[in-house]
Amino acid sequence: ERITRERVRQIENDCLKKIRTHGDFTLLEPSLQRLQLFFEENGGAVRETRIAGSLFGVPLGDREGTNTALFLLKLSGLANRYKDDESFHARWYLSTIKQDVFEPALSAFVVTLAKDTKVVARDLFLEKFRGHLANTGIVVDNQKALLSYAGLSKYLDENPWGEWGHVVSPL
Repeated sequence: ERITRERVRQIENDCLKKIRTHGDFTLLEPSLQRLQLFFEENGGAVRETRIAGSLFGVPLGDREGTNTALFLLKLSGLANRYKDDESFHARWYLSTIKQDVFEPALSAFVVTLAKDTKVVARDLFLEKFRGHLANTGIVVDNQKALLSYAGLSKYLDENPWGEWGHVVSPL
C-alpha cells in the first residue's frame, strides 16, 4: 500500500508538534534566538544555501550540517520555505515578510538591470536597488538585507571584483 504526500505532510506536522511540546525543546532556545536574529539582520528573507554556512559555519556542500540547520529552521516555525523556481533560488521568508509583494518588486528591478548590461560597484548597485524598492513602497535601510534580497534572484550576481549586475552582464 502506498502513502500519499498529504499523509507524509500530516505525519511530519504531528512529529514537529510533539517535538515542540517536549520538555527538552527549551534547550534549543539559544539556537532559535540566534536564528531569529539572523533572519532579522538579513531583512527576513534568506537564500536557502546561505543559511547553514552563515548561521552555523557549515561548509557549502555539507549535506548533514545543512539538513540539520534546515530542520532547526522548520522546527522553529519562524519562516516559510519557497522552492527554487525559474527566477529565484530556494529561499526562506519570515512570516512577517510578504513574499507575494516583495518578489514582483525584485523581478521588476531585474528587468530594469537587464536593459543595462554594465556592472556597477556594490554601493551604486545597492543605491539603485534601494531606490527601486522604495518606489514600490518597500523601505529597506539595511545593506545586509539588500544583499540578502539580491541573492534570492537567479538573475543578479556579484563578480570577484565586487561589482554587481544582471547575469547577462559581463560579470
